[in-house]
Amino acid sequence: MAGHNELIGVRMRAHASAGDLAGVRQEWESYERVIVGDAWSDGEPAPKLLALRHELLTPRRGGR
Repeated sequence: MAGHNELIGVRMRAHASAGDLAGVRQEWESYERVIVGDAWSDGEPAPKLLALRHELLTPRRGGR
């Protein structure tokens, strides 16, 4: 999944840059289904994608 993590991150960022937080959530939920459902996965999300999800979905303070 390592190579795909970058693609998932790109799609999440694209949704966020368009102001589409629902799209970010949808990408995350699709990713979760894959890592939980596939036998080769340990079911844990990549730390980089967890951090990106937090960055994109956490409301910013101070109008930034």
